Amino acid sequence: MSEQYGQKSVVQIEEEQAGEQLRLKVAQSIRRMGAQDPEGVVEYLSQFKAAKQLLENQQDFLAKVKAIRSNVDLSAEERLEAGRGAAQEAQNRHAELVDELRRQADARLEKLNKTLFHTTDTTTLHALADLDESQLDTRAEIARNASDMDLLRAVRVVAASKGFESLITKAAALDEDTAVSAAYVERQQLQTSGALQALSGAYLPPPVREQQLQPTTAEVEHAERVRESERASGRRILEGQPGILDTDYTRGPARQIGRKRT
Repeated sequence: MSEQYGQKSVVQIEEEQAGEQLRLKVAQSIRRMGAQDPEGVVEYLSQFKAAKQLLENQQDFLAKVKAIRSNVDLSAEERLEAGRGAAQEAQNRHAELVDELRRQADARLEKLNKTLFHTTDTTTLHALADLDESQLDTRAEIARNASDMDLLRAVRVVAASKGFESLITKAAALDEDTAVSAAYVERQQLQTSGALQALSGAYLPPPVREQQLQPTTAEVEHAERVRESERASGRRILEGQPGILDTDYTRGPARQIGRKRT
């Protein structure tokens, strides 16, 4: 086993690998939409709190399905009702988190746009307002040569209002403030077409067929062995000859009931 997994349980490893498979699925969906760096987009979006909660909600639902399946004492009706309730709860939670993810993304985009486009220099804005893309490009070059970052910001604002995306890119790259270029890159990731939808769809609680709620043969046999062991333990205790295996694990640390007398 690699050092990376040396201190992790099998369950933790399986959960991490499942999460990684989901991220790859999202990246593939985004790549089909023409994104340049789908893996980077997924990595970025996955950092939002609501995105992490979407994954947790999916994992919680799968854990509940597993618990229902392994509970051999449930009747068919009880099993189906428990599965229905878990699915409805997970779907409702998913819808809430999708809305929250959009809200968090919109709030972040507002901050990024403020970094990129906010200016109080209305005089310069009015002077640039009627210029075409070529003329604005010239002003961007002048701003760079003169180290006039206020003019460069005004060029970005006007370019954004006219939809000159390539000029926004250039004016952000020319800015001496590294926060501007960082904000531009993040804005591009956040606005990647279909990315939020792909992420939300991948973390949707999966459909579960009724058969998948039924315990496996191994689980039924295990439950029967546990019950038989408990019955044997009860008989020994009643007979006054508890053995070293008659241990109570139901509350707190293991507590030995007794030892078989010789």
